[in-house]
Amino acid sequence: MPDFTFLQGTISDQTGAFNIKSNETKGILPISSVGYSTILLPCTSSNMGTIQLYSDYTLVHIMLSCEVMYINRYIYEGGNPFLLPSLSHNITLGTTYKWVYLSAGYQYIKDAIISFSGAYSEDDPTIALINMINAPDYDKIFASLVLSPTMGLWSPQNKRIVCNKKT
Repeated sequence: MPDFTFLQGTISDQTGAFNIKSNETKGILPISSVGYSTILLPCTSSNMGTIQLYSDYTLVHIMLSCEVMYINRYIYEGGNPFLLPSLSHNITLGTTYKWVYLSAGYQYIKDAIISFSGAYSEDDPTIALINMINAPDYDKIFASLVLSPTMGLWSPQNKRIVCNKKT
């Protein structure tokens, strides 16, 4: 990755929406998030629209191993050789007008990989075994509305997020 001069950073909300206020319309905007590949976007306008990040998540050996590792006296961690790769289909639409941001989307997740914790043995339920499993497929529909007017130095934000998950 090339060197960059850091001007400003931000974090996203629960739907992944974010805002960076800048007068710059030239240069490159690096966008990164844990678990996703970093992308470099040329700054061509003040509204970059929807930006899609791609998962950088691969099944590592420890997740697929049938070994059990000792973490501490209360936790063991194991793998699952039967894990399937996770598949995600997403569509998100967003629009901005002045200080109002509206987005809506749909997500279908197949074989999501999640952590599962259970008792290591029936004899001593105080010891937990944590391993990865595939969750059932699910659909998720979401919408968000962000109001962010600027009044002098004051810039309040009001966020409303609606989410419906069906398995």
